[in-house]
Amino acid sequence: MTTSIRIYLITLLAIFCVPSINAETSKEQYIVPPLQTKEARQKEAKRLEAKYRGYFDKIATLSPSEETWLKIEYFDEIARNGNKYTKRSVDATHSLEYQRYRAKKHYNNILLILNLLAHSQIKNEREEHILWLQLADWLLEHSGPQEFYNLVKRGEIDRHVITDAEFDCQPCFIGNQILTASMILNSIAIPMARNMR
Repeated sequence: MTTSIRIYLITLLAIFCVPSINAETSKEQYIVPPLQTKEARQKEAKRLEAKYRGYFDKIATLSPSEETWLKIEYFDEIARNGNKYTKRSVDATHSLEYQRYRAKKHYNNILLILNLLAHSQIKNEREEHILWLQLADWLLEHSGPQEFYNLVKRGEIDRHVITDAEFDCQPCFIGNQILTASMILNSIAIPMARNMR
């Protein structure tokens, strides 16, 4: 499913499904209370930015020769086969180079959005709302955290960067990122959608 379709579906949920719950009931359903002020949301964005910056900074950057190898083995191989995977391209996804590339790209995209939410003067609430939805969408994407987890398991990244429970249970590590996306939807994006109606 493409990013724009996921954002569209999340927005439809926020606008059409959630308002059917009355205000008293909905208060009890928040794991984290709604972050109703821009200052509270910026504080949360800064907290998340620090967390994901910690992950991003631990991932080694590919050298020029590693980038060339990945381009040949993965990207060029897929392109040569009519934009379809081959055994060779799939084998490349198990490489250290691919895992570094995928994890670094994932957390870079998250940090670009968080930087805007935490440090810039966003013009209006609608624009801010869209950024929170985009952030939730990236947090729901599993291949970046999967590759980060693989790097930790390989010993490429210090295992203490994640909790013991996350180290022992890969779905827990990815699940915690999904829970963060859920918190963003329930405490930020859905309340913002209600206020914009």
